[in-house]
Amino acid sequence: MIGIVASALWFSIGLLLSAFVWAEISRKRENKMASGWIDREEYLRRIAASERELLTLQIQREREMAAVERKELYNRIQAYDPNVGNFTPPDYVAPPSRPGEATVEPRSFSEDDLGQMGLVTQADGMIRDTRNDELFESVEDWRSWQADLKKRNLPENVRPSIALGKGWEEAFAVAKQETAERKAARAAKN
Repeated sequence: MIGIVASALWFSIGLLLSAFVWAEISRKRENKMASGWIDREEYLRRIAASERELLTLQIQREREMAAVERKELYNRIQAYDPNVGNFTPPDYVAPPSRPGEATVEPRSFSEDDLGQMGLVTQADGMIRDTRNDELFESVEDWRSWQADLKKRNLPENVRPSIALGKGWEEAFAVAKQETAERKAARAAKN
């Protein structure tokens, strides 16, 4: 009987010892895997930080290039229309356009930008000049018309529809008559 108890005791000691060794091996494996995960996470963090830094530098370069482009664009606008004056450029970046150069995409103007030019966007998408109530399809068309007026030394309230239909002299005469009527109406009110 003592032999059975002794063998059972040795068997249980062996079982406990093997369980302890197995637990120690599992703990070392877990520690190794955890340190591998920590190293991998640190590596991924360094990669993400370097990518963020590169993207930040790229965004900064793009902003600087856009600022130079905006400055050049506003210098061109002032060259064509010196009455524009100095104003703060808007937050968006518009593609550059010169007379005769095709624009890549339509430019968008805020209500303030259009108001500075004396233009109003209508519900149908047309742009109305508040000085002569004429409609233009785009701001570039309006600028082209303004360049024609400036080249011919005509007032801003000359209507393109009359100029194209009846000629420049007739358009100038109509604009002059409308101006005189407005002045007479103002004088009558006062």
